[in-house]
Amino acid sequence: MSCEKQQLDIDELRLLVDDTECEALMFTDEQYFKMYRSFPNIYRMAAHIWMLKATRIQKDMGGVKSYSDGDEKYEMTALNDLYSYYVNMRNQMLELAEQFENECEGGYDGGSFVLSFKAPKIL
Repeated sequence: MSCEKQQLDIDELRLLVDDTECEALMFTDEQYFKMYRSFPNIYRMAAHIWMLKATRIQKDMGGVKSYSDGDEKYEMTALNDLYSYYVNMRNQMLELAEQFENECEGGYDGGSFVLSFKAPKIL
């Protein structure tokens, strides 16, 4: 496995950080490329972006869970639940980053190896 910094794949990054809605992109491609300079790999950057998402909603904690308007009822995700989800995703990205970095340092690379056995002599 090559340990050199890989070129940023914007599509992969957007999938990792759930930023695929064209109408409401979190950052432009140019902003992502600029940010990537500060990170050793895509997974560290994704972890950072999940934390940015969490901090954006942290100030709004304790939002409305549900409300009714006449015959209509609206259920909303509690911001605290959403915050927990974002932090969990950040932690998952950090695990991927550590796995990637361990493989670069000579850890298990998912490759195969060949075993050779000598058949015993049987009388």
